[in-house]
Amino acid sequence: MNLESCYYADTYVFNLGDGVDTITESANGSSTVYTDILRFGEGIAASDIQTQRVGVDFVFSHSNGMDKVVLKGIFSATSSTSNYLVNNVLEKVEFADGTVWTWEQMMLAGVKQVGSDGAETIVGWAGNDIIEGGAGNDILDGGTGSNKLYGGAGNDTLKVHLSSKDNLLSGGTGDDTLVGSYYADTYVFNLGDGVDTITESANGSSTVYTDILRFGEGIAVTDIQTQRVGIDFVFSHSNGMDKVVLKGIFSATSSTSNYLVNNVLEKVEFADGTVWTWEEMMQAGVKQVGSDGAETIVGWAGNDIIEGGAGNDILDGGTGSNKLYGGAGNDTLKVHLSSKDNLLSGGTGDDTLVGSYYADTYVFNLGDGVDTITDSGGNDQLLLGLSPDQLWFQRNGNNLDVLVEGTSDRVTVSNWYSNGASRIESLQSSGGLALTAARVQTLVDAMASFGVPAGGESNLTADQRAQLDVVIAANWQ
Repeated sequence: MNLESCYYADTYVFNLGDGVDTITESANGSSTVYTDILRFGEGIAASDIQTQRVGVDFVFSHSNGMDKVVLKGIFSATSSTSNYLVNNVLEKVEFADGTVWTWEQMMLAGVKQVGSDGAETIVGWAGNDIIEGGAGNDILDGGTGSNKLYGGAGNDTLKVHLSSKDNLLSGGTGDDTLVGSYYADTYVFNLGDGVDTITESANGSSTVYTDILRFGEGIAVTDIQTQRVGIDFVFSHSNGMDKVVLKGIFSATSSTSNYLVNNVLEKVEFADGTVWTWEEMMQAGVKQVGSDGAETIVGWAGNDIIEGGAGNDILDGGTGSNKLYGGAGNDTLKVHLSSKDNLLSGGTGDDTLVGSYYADTYVFNLGDGVDTITDSGGNDQLLLGLSPDQLWFQRNGNNLDVLVEGTSDRVTVSNWYSNGASRIESLQSSGGLALTAARVQTLVDAMASFGVPAGGESNLTADQRAQLDVVIAANWQ
C-alpha cells in the first residue's frame, strides 16, 4: 500500500501481516520540524525490525521476511557526501511495548546497506554507515561519519573519507584493498581472508590516532611473521596464503630511512588478548628476506633482521641494532659505524663483514669458506662453531688468520696488528670456551714454531700435538 502524507505531523500504523507499505513524506520547505511517527502494532518487537538503506529509500524489514515499510526518497543522492532530507524523515518509530526510536538514534547506529552477489559500488552517506558487500568484486565507500564496511567474498575495495573517524574495515575473503582515514581505523583480518592491502592516510599532524589491525579467531601470535618488502610492511601467516600488506610505511629504501609515523598501525591485536605495539615490532627488528639472485638489501634507521639468499649480496643494516645473515654466495655484510649490538653471519661463500664502533658479534661455522672481518672498535666477539683443536692461528702481515684444520676455511681479521680497535676482544668455541684477544698471540707464536699448515693440514707428530694441546688448553678457558 502507498501512503502519502501532508506537510505536517502524520502517524503511520503498521501491524503484523500488513505486507509491504510505502510511505512518502512531503517536504514543506519550512525550518519547522513536525513529528511524523511510524507506529508498529502488537506482536512486532524492536528485535524483529532491521533497518536498511536501499538506493535513496530507507526500509524497515520484519524478520518474517514478508512485512516491510519503505520510506521513500529519504536520501538526497547516492553519493558519499549526501545527506538525508530532513523534512522527509520519520521523527519517531514507536513499538507497542513502549520502545521508541528517534531518527537521530537510527542514523547514529549506522545506515545499513547490503550488496548483491554481483560486482557493484555501494556508497554511504555523510553520516554513519554499515555496508556489507556480497560475493562480487565490490567497491564500498563509507564516506564521512563513522563507518563499518564488510567486503564479504571477492576482491573488494573498502574506503572511507579522509575526515571520517572510528571506522572498521573488514575485507572478508579474497584479495582486498582497505583505505583508511586521517584518524583512528580498525582493520579486521580472519583466517582464510587471502591477501589484504592496507593504506593508512597521513594527516600531517603530530597527534597520533590509534589504528589497529585485529586478527580473528584461529590466528595465533606464533602464526604471524613480520617482514619488510621494499617500503611496505607485511604480516604473513604460516599457512603461506594469508597476508596483510601495510603500504608505504618506510620513507625510502636507504639505511637512514625511517618509517612514516602517520602511516603505521599503532597496535596489532590477537583473539587471545595478545597485543603488539608498533614500537615493540620495530624494537624486535624489521625483517627482510632476499631472493636467490645477487641484490642489495638495505635496512632502515632502526633495528633490522636481513637474510640474504643464494646470490652475491650486499646487506646494509644501517643504524640501530642489526642481525645480518648472508646465506650462500660471496656476500658483503655491513652496518653503520654508530650502530650497536650487531650480529653478522656471512654463511657459506667468501664473505666480507664490516662492523661498527661498538659491540659486534661475528659468526663463522665449518664450511663457511673464507670470511674477512673489518672491525672498528667496541667489545666484540667471534662465535666459532668449531672446537679449539680445529683452529690454527697465524699472522699474515697486519692481519690475523684463523684457519680450520683439514679444510680451506679461514677467518681473517683485518688490521689486527696495526690497529687495536680492529681486534676481536673474545673468540668463542662451539663448546663455550673463550679465547681473549690478549691470549691470541700466545697461540700464534706456538703454532708458528710448527710451521704453516700445508693444504689445511698441520701434519704434527703425536708429541707436537700433545705440546700444542697444552698451550691450547691453557689459553682457551
